[in-house]
Amino acid sequence: MNALNQLAVAKAIKEAAMKKARAEVKAGEYSIDVTVRIVGGVKVGVDFDAPVTASLPQKKMLLAAIMLNGVSVDAFLRRYQDGEFEVSAEQEEKLDAIWKKLVGTTVQKKNGVVTTALTVEELVVAP
Repeated sequence: MNALNQLAVAKAIKEAAMKKARAEVKAGEYSIDVTVRIVGGVKVGVDFDAPVTASLPQKKMLLAAIMLNGVSVDAFLRRYQDGEFEVSAEQEEKLDAIWKKLVGTTVQKKNGVVTTALTVEELVVAP
């Protein structure tokens, strides 16, 4: 089976349909012999670069900043959850600028979106 056909089959059997079917099948081992016909179209979008919102380097930088200020991670989280950290509008702007620089330098290639208009028919084969 070629890649386009595999993509069509994967998209045709959507997760919602799988969950519904799974709920109707009891535990056990089953033999399967089914022939299906999938008809329709597949549209594949152009690949694109997208910023990574929370990469490992960013997490390491946050951890380093916390530790360099002599605070344990647990203590920092406790203080943060207690609302101990007040951030002024000016500090918020600076943090946003830093975050944009971090995110802007960390991108990953994303595959274009795949959309389909497919129908699935089970073909009955006479025994």
